[in-house]
Amino acid sequence: MRTTSQKINYPTAHSVFYHRNLANAVRWNPNCDAFWQCLVLFWQVATMRKTIFSLLCVFLAGCGGPEEGPEEALRAWVDAAEAYAEDKDRGGLLDMIDENYADGRGYDHTQIGNLLRIYFLRQKSVGLVTNINDISVMGGTAALVNVTVVMAGTNADAFGVRADAYNFELELENLDDEWKLIGARWGAVGKEMH
Repeated sequence: MRTTSQKINYPTAHSVFYHRNLANAVRWNPNCDAFWQCLVLFWQVATMRKTIFSLLCVFLAGCGGPEEGPEEALRAWVDAAEAYAEDKDRGGLLDMIDENYADGRGYDHTQIGNLLRIYFLRQKSVGLVTNINDISVMGGTAALVNVTVVMAGTNADAFGVRADAYNFELELENLDDEWKLIGARWGAVGKEMH
């Protein structure tokens, strides 16, 4: 038992971590000064960890980076289109296409919807691998996205699987903070796009 006139020498981190016998000597004896000293040290270390963790969280929250820019939004748009196509969600894809869509092949919004319907009906399942080759943003309201897409589908053909690779040049416009497809050109890899 200690008296009030005795000075308590709290163990340092060095003594706790490098003198393993200290923990064995304590043996949870509440009458032992070493027990209380270790308890105080562990409390101090835990408090210090909480403080450091809190400061780290505040620092990282302040370093959140800029808001999502147009390029990140366009990448998310391509990812969403890929997910809709793999789910054979024609409606989801058509929602991403502007009602005034027109391309060099003469297709409009309705005809693109019909192409999607035919493709999805022919395929039992659809798998896509997309690679964004280039994104050009003009003024934050218009963009040109070049994408290579490998499309694989299971169907009733002789082999049951069909795979094709296409290059797409997508023209998008930011309408009411939502990117919409307004035109496109595409063609098989190595061939001219129309």
